[in-house]
Amino acid sequence: MSLLSNQVIPTVQRPPNGEKVQNGLKYESRLKLFTEPYDEDGISDLSAWRELKNCLKQRLTPDKYNVIVNFFSFPLSIVNISNDMLTDLYKVFDGRNANFDIEYTNSRLEEAAEDMLSSLNIRQFIENTGKKVLKSQPNTVVVLDKDINGDPLLLAIPNERIHGYTQNKDGSFDVFMFIHSIGLENGRKYTKYGVYDDEYYRVVKQIEGIYTLETEETHDLGYCPARFFYDNPLTSDKFQFNRGVPLSNVLGAMSQWQQFDVFKYYADHIYPFPVTEYPDGGCDDERCVNGTIYYDPILNDDNQEVSQRQPSECSHCANKQIIAPGTSLGITVSQDKEDQDTRGVFRFISPPIDGMKYTGETQKQRESFIKLNVVGYNNESNSAAVNELQVMSSLESRKKPLLDIKAHLDELYKWITKGIVKLTYGVDVRVHANFGTEYFILGEKDILNIIQQAKIAGVQDSEIKQLNRLLIETKYKGNPYTVQKMLITSDVEPSPFDTRLEARAKFAEGMMTREDYYMKVNFTDLIGMFERENGSVIDFGEALSYDKKIKKIKEELLIYIKPKLESNGATNDSTEPTGNSDQGASQY
Repeated sequence: MSLLSNQVIPTVQRPPNGEKVQNGLKYESRLKLFTEPYDEDGISDLSAWRELKNCLKQRLTPDKYNVIVNFFSFPLSIVNISNDMLTDLYKVFDGRNANFDIEYTNSRLEEAAEDMLSSLNIRQFIENTGKKVLKSQPNTVVVLDKDINGDPLLLAIPNERIHGYTQNKDGSFDVFMFIHSIGLENGRKYTKYGVYDDEYYRVVKQIEGIYTLETEETHDLGYCPARFFYDNPLTSDKFQFNRGVPLSNVLGAMSQWQQFDVFKYYADHIYPFPVTEYPDGGCDDERCVNGTIYYDPILNDDNQEVSQRQPSECSHCANKQIIAPGTSLGITVSQDKEDQDTRGVFRFISPPIDGMKYTGETQKQRESFIKLNVVGYNNESNSAAVNELQVMSSLESRKKPLLDIKAHLDELYKWITKGIVKLTYGVDVRVHANFGTEYFILGEKDILNIIQQAKIAGVQDSEIKQLNRLLIETKYKGNPYTVQKMLITSDVEPSPFDTRLEARAKFAEGMMTREDYYMKVNFTDLIGMFERENGSVIDFGEALSYDKKIKKIKEELLIYIKPKLESNGATNDSTEPTGNSDQGASQY
């Protein structure tokens, strides 16, 4: 639906769904509280920070609240957990088999459009904006706009710049309004609002309460040039404004973890240290009643009460609070000499620590719950995987969140590309977008750990070979030439998954020939000799099948080592390496 010109300013003055937009700010504030590294000054501006403190105030007595709130440290410790999970989620932008394609109506359009799309770099725009969206800005809206020269422009409008909106029956935007710009004109502050619908780009200018329709341009898209970046309503209601991202469903658990982290930190200042118990005659200030000083009223010359001084905390008694190491606790001794017994009064008391152990274990369980529900694994997942089935199961559980995100990114890429081409050239094109289904999910250390566990468990070499391939592709990602070379040499090298010590043990037990052992421990030098004479192992034997190529390279290496073995004449393990190949082609 298109707004009439006389409807634009009233719509800006009374923005539809403005309340939902404001509630969206509170929702995003909760995400920012647990993901952004705020210092103590910056965090005070967040509504979610005030909500967290109010929650503690309702659950704790005033004195306990006043103590606990002073034990918060900044940035909040939950941010470390969030950043770990976000690092895994960001791997969705590095799909190994990502591909994008556009079907144009003619070659002239293709040439012009490709140059324009290349300058926009849509994929990079999606990655840069997407990392902010997944972290703490899920309500961000993408707008297809034009600059002053009429060239296409991509805008990412965060929640705080959204002014209002209306929706169609399918939940898409019918009219979208946002803060276009803010500035000064003749010393007066102005605000411009973009009002976009399925036919017009309009800009309304507001200065000192006066609204004017500044610009009005048509476009040929046929729909409002705005949509949510991550089009996933937080609830099943398609008209829901708040968008759900992977961290949304664990905000409650993250709040629990942060609260108990502060409680534990406070307890760390008490329970590990002994308390000294000593005889105490009480407070020396006669005005003190249970730690509070009460003052006499102020009287005038006629002995009439003029004013009343407010009670205050007794500084002497305040120092007895058990909140730090070295606490001493005074025990009142009976004034009756017959009842006086100082035995056991002066002593050291060690607080119980079972509660601390329980709290620590519970915190680990909360963290595990959070990670499992966001990225599909926890800290124990890697060490538990020892065979191919378990490894693949672990990888699949970690891929699922990425595939869910990837589906939204695919649709967004297609929507942007189709819209930009039509906005610029008035032509509809077909767009294929795939951010990939294969990701570098495990890190190098993770894979090495799994290989270790697999070897201990006696997993077959064929399964370890697959893990080794994954290790190579992960370690040398971004360098396809090195990956290809390492995969070839790992197929040439004898026992590529064994260290030199493990190969020596196999040789000593007769599980490895002398030729293979010598080739193993001298492998780096031998490959170097081969490439100096024959060129790269990648280019060698291009006309051969892969199996024949590997066989031919091995034969050449055996030719190199045969004279050395004959001159050595040994059948034991005295053939030591001449190079530095301690780990083999797999670098394991």
